[in-house]
Amino acid sequence: MKLCSGADVSVKKVRHIVSPVLVIHGKKDEVCDFAHGLLIYERCPHVLAPLWLDDATHNNVDMYSAYVDRLLQLVNVDLAPPHPPPPHSDHDETASSLPD
Repeated sequence: MKLCSGADVSVKKVRHIVSPVLVIHGKKDEVCDFAHGLLIYERCPHVLAPLWLDDATHNNVDMYSAYVDRLLQLVNVDLAPPHPPPPHSDHDETASSLPD
């Protein structure tokens, strides 16, 4: 297995990441072996559903529509804030029971 330069360090440090992590990796990556992406995915404590691109290499993952689709899912679903509660109306029971 051929890992990227410094990959052993990143694999060891990934367990300390506290934010959600999205791993995207091309299976035909000629620079960082696909196994590196799998290790990151397996060892990250807050990992999201990954994107493995069968024909992608190191420098062309952004050329695939699945890449854009997954980023949209990341922003609109995975990291979307919860829906805020509806605003209180003037006739809210709690508000009317408070003293003036």
